[in-house]
Amino acid sequence: MSFTKKYFILLMGTGDKRCILQNWKSEFPPSQRQWLNELTSYSTPEKIFFSVRRNPEKYKKIWGSFLALSHQTSPESKADDASTYVLCLLG
Repeated sequence: MSFTKKYFILLMGTGDKRCILQNWKSEFPPSQRQWLNELTSYSTPEKIFFSVRRNPEKYKKIWGSFLALSHQTSPESKADDASTYVLCLLG
């Protein structure tokens, strides 16, 4: 598995943990939509991080597929197909 996929999996895990922590007292588990929104919120800081390190190509390798798919689909279908969506990215 490539570095970019491993790194993206690490970010997905971080998003999972954050969503769980935000909802730990709730009766209901975090939604897939909340998780995708959390994951998407990491994109801008990551872009800044890789720009400062003068490595925008690595940002594109890590985030390119995810951002391309997220712009192609509607928010409703993203929430409904989150697992398929992520598996497609890692495939």
